[in-house]
Amino acid sequence: MMKRVALCVAVATAVAAPSASANGRFPFAQHVIVGPGAASTQVVLRATFGMLWSRDSGRTFHWACEQSMGFTGNWDPPMVFGTGALVVGLPDGLVYSPDGCDFARAESVPNTSMIDLAAARDGATIYGVEDTPVVENRVFASTDGGRTWVVRGRGPANVSFDTVELAPSDAQRVYVTGLDGATRLPVFFRSSDGAATLVPSALPAESMTGATGAYVSGVASNDPNTLYVRVDRDGGTHVVRSRDGGASWTVVFRAAGELRGFALADDGRLWVGGAADGLQRSDDAGERWSRVVAPAPTCLRHHGGALYLCVDWVREPYALGRLRDGSETIEPLLRFQDALGAFECGPTSTAQTECAPRWTQQRAIVTTRVVADAAARDVAIDALPDAGFDASADASTLAPPPATCRCSAPGRSRAEVRWAPFAALALVAALARRRR
Repeated sequence: MMKRVALCVAVATAVAAPSASANGRFPFAQHVIVGPGAASTQVVLRATFGMLWSRDSGRTFHWACEQSMGFTGNWDPPMVFGTGALVVGLPDGLVYSPDGCDFARAESVPNTSMIDLAAARDGATIYGVEDTPVVENRVFASTDGGRTWVVRGRGPANVSFDTVELAPSDAQRVYVTGLDGATRLPVFFRSSDGAATLVPSALPAESMTGATGAYVSGVASNDPNTLYVRVDRDGGTHVVRSRDGGASWTVVFRAAGELRGFALADDGRLWVGGAADGLQRSDDAGERWSRVVAPAPTCLRHHGGALYLCVDWVREPYALGRLRDGSETIEPLLRFQDALGAFECGPTSTAQTECAPRWTQQRAIVTTRVVADAAARDVAIDALPDAGFDASADASTLAPPPATCRCSAPGRSRAEVRWAPFAALALVAALARRRR
């Protein structure tokens, strides 16, 4: 959901895709989940180079590579804990795994781009939404922890979905956001029948000025009518709150920059954060805010009496930290170089056949922290061979970026990703016309 100029990378990828490596992005922590259940010991961190999975409350992490999950490239998969398995959305469907050794396809999900997932706290009920321009996007539902799925509802034509969330106290209350292909503005829907019927509701006019995307960020644990939506705008993010299920809204936070993290505790406490605003906390549902002494987060989640926060590992001494309720000291949980590599599974598992051979070079990449030009780190990493196929390569061989290319950073907004293929086609068409 980060907005960056990516023309150099887009052109380079189109012209020289076979030489790309490590999906062309600098190692970066993006999203964290914990669960299912308050007493769970499982923590999964999504990064730009796969997932880091802990089964012991963050004491150790193992690496699940993108290839083991069935994708490569600049896809940032949504992930939730289902009943006994981690469920992962892909550009062409869904996979799930109980232990990170192998990922199985959810055969009842068609070949479609699963852009977001939301699960009940016990992991039994899960909703997923697709992101396909022009056509009526579908809401999928699973009641067995992510193994089998049915189409539960559909949105209007030409609206591509972005996020889905369900109320912890009522799994039939579902909220969905998307992007209107005609207006290029975000849209919001609510449902009280498990997404079978999606009712549109207008977001606040103030926040829609210059809006580029809207994302359901949280629903109160004991009130299905109280929810929060993050609206990305030109000039800073708005956090808006509804206490009547989306019928009306109040802007509760106007960020100076883009907010990358949002967390909601069961008792109503809120945290938001980003590079320009740092980490902010509210103890009264967003009425008043105070700044917390902490690194600027790149993701946030509150679970089991603790706030988990991702930070920029290049600038900070860790990638994932934990702030327990009542404490003012952040407990570092993970430095990328401390990950233990692939899970120790059977010799024919994808963890061993796909991930284990890649870990030596991948670790060299994620251990490299000093690159002078932060805006060009991706280009430097992209100069390396494919991870795992040249074990002799060393991260110190990072090539300097072209002086004329002020390229990408860790990620792009969903809107940019969605429309990127069409922009590329337009560029090709324009070049063809010029040749004529």
